[in-house]
Amino acid sequence: MDIVDQYYWLSYAKTSITGSADKLNDAASKISNLVAVFWGIYTATFTIGVSVKTLNEPKFVILLLILPIPLLILSYMLALWAQMPVLSLNSVDPQIPDDVKAFYNNTIAAKKMRVNAALIVFMLAGLSLTAALIKANFTQQKNDKKQISEYFC
Repeated sequence: MDIVDQYYWLSYAKTSITGSADKLNDAASKISNLVAVFWGIYTATFTIGVSVKTLNEPKFVILLLILPIPLLILSYMLALWAQMPVLSLNSVDPQIPDDVKAFYNNTIAAKKMRVNAALIVFMLAGLSLTAALIKANFTQQKNDKKQISEYFC
């Protein structure tokens, strides 16, 4: 039976501090895996969609359909960046606990910022695709039909 006293909470704090960087790396890894899966689904769906159906959507909807491509690439790169160690040019004296604590806090804050950036960009990619699909599916029919290649030529 564990007794909840000051030593219990000190042990809990030590475990939390020791594992926090690993947990942030795991979160970034999950984001990069999710981006890779989303990329595969998005690419297959987009390719099949534009090869089967001619697009008669406004340029704004076409832009929203294409926007996830750079956003997913950026999100993947940010997730990989979040998994990299935070390198600092500040010298840390390991004999001064306050220096070590400040270095640790700065490192964890930087990793949190990187993971959040990757997640935000990934969410923007998903939102842009969702908005484009909703807009494309609920717009009225138009008479002129264009292939997506016509927008780039």
